[in-house]
Amino acid sequence: MRKFLQLVADHYFDPHFNLGPVHVYRAESILRQGPSVNPGGNLFTEYPYLKMDRLPKMELAYRNEMKPTPEDFRSFCHNAHCDISHRNCNIIDALDAMADKERTVTELSRRPATPEIREQIEENSRDKDELDKLLKRFYDVRGHRTVERILSDPMDSVMVDGVRLFTPHRQVLQAGHVLFLPAEARDNPSHSYAWVNGDFSRIVFSKEPPANKQVFKLKAVIEKALDKKRDVKKKKHTHPKL
Repeated sequence: MRKFLQLVADHYFDPHFNLGPVHVYRAESILRQGPSVNPGGNLFTEYPYLKMDRLPKMELAYRNEMKPTPEDFRSFCHNAHCDISHRNCNIIDALDAMADKERTVTELSRRPATPEIREQIEENSRDKDELDKLLKRFYDVRGHRTVERILSDPMDSVMVDGVRLFTPHRQVLQAGHVLFLPAEARDNPSHSYAWVNGDFSRIVFSKEPPANKQVFKLKAVIEKALDKKRDVKKKKHTHPKL
């Protein structure tokens, strides 16, 4: 367990880290002698699960959304008693500095717009942009990936701002077009359309498409095939959670 938790901490900021929210529950019960958790590649029916009517009462002891933020990362490492690698130290230092610059810009924006205030806003904005460039240059951090890395990612699908983009989706964006996402239009209208901005620095999501670009969407049959392929892969790699 200790090795597993340290592995989670070491790879916390990896672009494809997908553990999801972590909930730790406290429960009082009697442990019987039996096989260890996940002893091998067994079927779900072979594990010694407790029956629903005999489950102990559980109390939520710890919760972490596992977002790519210094706060969530430090909280996980503190509660799981994990060491922080030199790489992750550099990442959280950069993220902390960027957040500090952003807070400063926000605070300055509330003041009267004197020449001195405007100069300080520009200076802090430049510093934040430089920190962001340095972070993206040396590390591939989830939530802070470059457009180039997202579009050229060898994985079948990647998550960008909560939207799953498959390879064909990214090929449309790579070609400089606008991508229409029917599922997002139905469930998350603010992300109905996606495209790469003018300086190729980020993928933009919006309820409306820009007027100067062609709009493309994948055929429904292809969308369904991609979703089905993802579901099959997910089932193959599913294992009992601790």
